Amino acid sequence: MTGSRLLSQDGLLRFFLAFSVFTLALICSPAQAEWSGMGPGGGGGMHNSAISPVDSDIMTVNCDMGGYYVTNDAGTTWRTIDFGGMTYSTAFHPTDKNTFYACARYVYRTTDGGVTWSAFTNSTAQGGSYYPIMMAVDPENSSFMFLTSGYFWVQERDNEFNNAKYTTNGGSTWNSSTGLTSDTTIISIFIDQDGSSSTRNIYVATTNGLFKSTNNGATFSSANTGLSGTEIYDMSGGSDGTLTTIYMSIVGGSSYSLYRSTNNAANWTRLTSGLPSNWPFDVKTSNDSPQTIYYTDGTNIYKSINSGTSWSTVMNGNTHTNVTDGWVGETGTFTFGWAIPFDHRYHCLSICPSDSTKVAWTDDGRFTRSENGGTTWTARYSNDEGSDQWSTTGLNVTTTYDVCFDPSNPDTIFVSYTDIGLWKSVDAGESWFYCDTGNHNAYAVVVDPTNSNKVWVSYGSVHDLPETKVLNTAPSGVGGIRYSTNGGTSWNATTGLPGRIVTDIVIDPTSTAGSRTMYASVFGGTTGGAYKSTDDGHSWTAINSGITGAGNSTNAWRINRGADGALYLVVMPTYAGLDGVIYKSTNGGTSWTAIKTTSQAMDYPLDIAIHPSDATILYICGYTDDRSGGVYKTTNGGTTWTRVLSMDHTHGINMMPGDPNTLYVGISQDDDFPTQRHIYYTRNAGSTWVEMSTIPFRACRNIFFNPSDANKMYVTTFGGGVQTNAFSIAQTYSISGYVRDAASLAVTGTTVTLSGSSSATTLVNASGYFEFTGLVSGNYTVAPSKNKYAFTPGNRTYLPLSTVMTSQDFTGVNMATQTISGYIKNSSSVAVSGVSVALSGQASSTTITDGNGYYLFTDLSTGTYTLIPTKTDFSFSPSSLTFTPLVTIKQNQNLTATYVGSSPQYMITGTILTSSGTVLEGITVALSGAENTTATTNSSGQYVFAFLYAGNYTVTPVQAGWVYSPAPRNYTLSADQSAQDYTATAVKYGISGQVVDSNSQPMASVTVTLVGATTTTVTTDATGLFEFTNLNAAGYTLTPAKTSYTFAPVNRVYTLLSATQTAQNFTGTLSVSTATYSISGYVRDSTNRVLSGITMAIEGAISSTTVTDSLGLYQFTHLSAGNYTIAPVAADLTFTPEEKVYTSLSANQTQDFTSASALTSSVKVLNNIFKPLAGEKTTVEFSNNTAGNVSIYVYSLNGDLITKILDNSYQTAGYHRVDWDGKNLGKYVPSGIYLVRIVAGSYKQMKKVCVIK
Repeated sequence: MTGSRLLSQDGLLRFFLAFSVFTLALICSPAQAEWSGMGPGGGGGMHNSAISPVDSDIMTVNCDMGGYYVTNDAGTTWRTIDFGGMTYSTAFHPTDKNTFYACARYVYRTTDGGVTWSAFTNSTAQGGSYYPIMMAVDPENSSFMFLTSGYFWVQERDNEFNNAKYTTNGGSTWNSSTGLTSDTTIISIFIDQDGSSSTRNIYVATTNGLFKSTNNGATFSSANTGLSGTEIYDMSGGSDGTLTTIYMSIVGGSSYSLYRSTNNAANWTRLTSGLPSNWPFDVKTSNDSPQTIYYTDGTNIYKSINSGTSWSTVMNGNTHTNVTDGWVGETGTFTFGWAIPFDHRYHCLSICPSDSTKVAWTDDGRFTRSENGGTTWTARYSNDEGSDQWSTTGLNVTTTYDVCFDPSNPDTIFVSYTDIGLWKSVDAGESWFYCDTGNHNAYAVVVDPTNSNKVWVSYGSVHDLPETKVLNTAPSGVGGIRYSTNGGTSWNATTGLPGRIVTDIVIDPTSTAGSRTMYASVFGGTTGGAYKSTDDGHSWTAINSGITGAGNSTNAWRINRGADGALYLVVMPTYAGLDGVIYKSTNGGTSWTAIKTTSQAMDYPLDIAIHPSDATILYICGYTDDRSGGVYKTTNGGTTWTRVLSMDHTHGINMMPGDPNTLYVGISQDDDFPTQRHIYYTRNAGSTWVEMSTIPFRACRNIFFNPSDANKMYVTTFGGGVQTNAFSIAQTYSISGYVRDAASLAVTGTTVTLSGSSSATTLVNASGYFEFTGLVSGNYTVAPSKNKYAFTPGNRTYLPLSTVMTSQDFTGVNMATQTISGYIKNSSSVAVSGVSVALSGQASSTTITDGNGYYLFTDLSTGTYTLIPTKTDFSFSPSSLTFTPLVTIKQNQNLTATYVGSSPQYMITGTILTSSGTVLEGITVALSGAENTTATTNSSGQYVFAFLYAGNYTVTPVQAGWVYSPAPRNYTLSADQSAQDYTATAVKYGISGQVVDSNSQPMASVTVTLVGATTTTVTTDATGLFEFTNLNAAGYTLTPAKTSYTFAPVNRVYTLLSATQTAQNFTGTLSVSTATYSISGYVRDSTNRVLSGITMAIEGAISSTTVTDSLGLYQFTHLSAGNYTIAPVAADLTFTPEEKVYTSLSANQTQDFTSASALTSSVKVLNNIFKPLAGEKTTVEFSNNTAGNVSIYVYSLNGDLITKILDNSYQTAGYHRVDWDGKNLGKYVPSGIYLVRIVAGSYKQMKKVCVIK
């Protein structure tokens, strides 16, 4: 292949799928407290389910419409997770049930069972601008992970491998793996737990065969000996500690086969004996029982318990006799089945790796699970509420169009769906029953304003409208309107409609009941346009006078009615290139006038909102095609339009009832990784807009309001069912108070425990305050606890909790911190050592005075005590001390001793100094022999042993950290010994250790502070090591610190450093402080195109730069409070604003910048699927704002340059059109997908084309 690789100008550039980490704080709480799904559940394709090996109740499943779902209770309830794009696969931690991983834009990790998530990998781990396809975690070593990355297209059910990496330290660093074939499809990964963890066998199944590594993933080689082909559909392995067994299904042509290997893939045995079907697709086994195997043939599930020697059918896909199904199987009108095995993407069978009896299957409508190895199966997508009514478990996976409330009773709701038709609820959305209209694609539904029994629904044979991918086929689709006179129980056909898809219906509420005037929009064909009925919707007539294209191809999509009776018809563009128009009629549809012409505003309009009291104020929204989509507003009835929301994928716009200045817009970008999503709203008639990012689904369509409470919203989505906040605002309460002592001082360190309907613990803060929040009504008990404390009251009980409870205070009494201490000396203040001091009363204890005459009793509870000193030949004054009661610390409880004996007594005294003559206070000196005690040098460096009887004694200075001279002194005491001095020389010590992270990797640049006799700091080196030297014997505290990290232990305390301390290690854990903030935003040009590679600078409390990613996104994170200025830096561009200044940053901030000099405003590829041999060409249309150079190159999917359509060619301002005939160097290129890349200055765009021979 001649030419260059697509890696030169922009670095490693897989530009058409390059995105950056979202700041999910996903990182992401999915906001389940605000939004929840509503409907019957299921009804859409669910694929690649996974079951946790630690807790089989934890499962995940993907939807090809963008949803990712997690259950912690075996499918009873599901949580929707929004990663901002499609999710491909899941990997579980082998021992921690709360930790698992999802491969989406990045690998995201949860450590709390799927509630919150954060990005685990980055572009480095994924080899550049690639996505994580599949990851596996070693079953016995959670720090080892193997990751494959490349491209994947969930909507196209495919992936394309590019690189593999592995980590041995839990993701801190990643190593490259070699040997896997690029541009293949990754099917599955199996890490064999048998054998040494340092030389794991890892198997990777691909469409180019099986690859095996024997060195923990460092290198791979082919392992296909004995296989009839290399196109693998699925692979699964298990190792029970004695034998590893691997199973594999091979597809392609007529060679569909199932294989088994029991010798580490050295060779393979084809399973043929007794095989029920020769069409094996999914195949699953487990570690606990690798002789147990399940496989599917696209209809049935088969099981073997003897490694494939014999088989039984455990699920018959035609009869489902052992399946307790939800509504899909019970309504009798649906024929959902297995997902078509297309491009090896949809794996519909999953198994618990540690329990082969737990297995699940999914199809294009259901999620079903077995607890007993396939003996029986139970639906986990829908709940049977009785009387043919159903409710969702949280698996809402279907596209929705309309939410209609019965005007007479808002608790009655109709919802129209793609693929599953029309559903009705009579209990405000809690449960649903199916309305069998005879059609499974329902579009619009309306109820008579005064008669709840009269319902009309429109339908069509083509779903996914109004997306561009069906513009070519939808006009030829069939459809119509049906009506019911019994609330949806039965349905009747209408007449007069052309048999094409009907997308919308509106009723004139002022018309006569029983013969309502109604209007409908018909999509495409020679008979598309507006239709009218004046007989309750029974018969219809075309009303298209003034509509351009009528009788040709009018893609009428929406019809709306203003408060003044005017009608508005939204006509979409056609596949042939006729731009969309919006028409108005003021005479009941007799004639129409364009108020948004083909040359005005956007060319792909989809919806209109009408001001209720001023018909000159209108809002329209739609997609970007040749011209920018978004929201446009007119204040003069359509003479001029102004773009008020710069978004490319606005689907529906809805005005809040009673507040015409508040509007909501649904964003629906049909891409695997959309750059725009959720809902935007304005409170000021479009002047400013705010993203409602808490809704847990990416592609939102229209917003509907409950007629009885407009704050209850219902959002239709492109693949996520109906999301609503109507069920979410449950009444919650709190319990709070203080824990203090009798003096109203906080009893810090107190643990307060909540038990009952829910359980929790908390520590009081520095003020003694505690709080439990978010509590639902129920029975609770709150109790404080702290070692050696008693509390009044002992607990507080709430039976039930039904209001917010404040001032729930407790009083703590310290039961064990009182002390009694003092000195016993003679009348000359000479200490008397060896006095026995006995304590009796509430507690009993005895201690001996030391050489300083000091005694101490600790940990005394409140009570009455008596203290009595005794020593032979001594009397004491007072003879005892009494404490009635002891309630506080008692110090200086001194007594005077008088010698009353007849035997002579002597004294030993001396001074301890340094060699320079400095006295040393606090040096401990030991006396042994006839009496054993210690004394401590005073401020003069003097020690004293008095009242000694004649006998043998030894005096030894024992304070660590010093060497004393002379050696210990020995005495046969018969006289006083004075001037028994010692010279002390200091001994120096050291403290050293290492700081590592939670993955045992060295942490550099950690500040380690030593406080005590010496205060100093050091910084860890590249290996995490630190050291302090030349330290005196003294008390010290050692503390590590690094921004965004916490350490264990928090510090190390040395009461007296008396030896060199090594291995004083710390472990750091990344823990971003909540007191940091972020500044982020997008950089785009004046046409709202993203600008990647723009340098963003920040100055102030810190100075740094970053570069916008392929979405135009920049982020500065972990910013402390302070002053900052941010600005984009690009020599050839100017920006609005030029810079943004933040004074005293105290919250997360968003700031976008717009460049005024973007070159190309729109790009469109026509006939992107073409046959060159038939003379067809693909056409690239583009329009320049200003003159400039333009390049249009064609690349293969692996980045090889095929041809240059334009090569830095100067183009004048305005519209241009160029063709590609499918040739390279005069020869036709092979069939396949190619990438057309357009570059004009800073503007870059990528389009796909398909060549068919």
